Amino acid sequence: MLTLYGSQACGLPVASTFYSGHTEFLKPIRGKFFEIDYQLEKILDAEFKSYWPPTNSDYGSWANPSIDSISKSLQAIMEGYKENVEVAMQASQIIRTHYTWERSADLALKSMHSMGILNFKYDIEG
Repeated sequence: MLTLYGSQACGLPVASTFYSGHTEFLKPIRGKFFEIDYQLEKILDAEFKSYWPPTNSDYGSWANPSIDSISKSLQAIMEGYKENVEVAMQASQIIRTHYTWERSADLALKSMHSMGILNFKYDIEG
């Protein structure tokens, strides 16, 4: 996820599924990256299961990306590279505006304050 996010912030065209945790970073730039098709599949991987035991017998699902969709996305990136870089730079600006260290800290403080974890006042801009 960090590689995807860093690439976007640098203005590189990217391709990704739009499923799971990284969608929080992708929502503001949806339409400015290549979406890879996928099928949801139950998680059966023994190693994954050994690290993430569920509270019930359901380990959840993950996105199994379409190889054809990956191929087509990468080909489209290369065929229209100049235009795709321009769009990626627009995404970069959005990311660098929405996800600053200051904004992240402010959101974390606001969340902790609302849960009663913080007992002091602070100013949050915006």
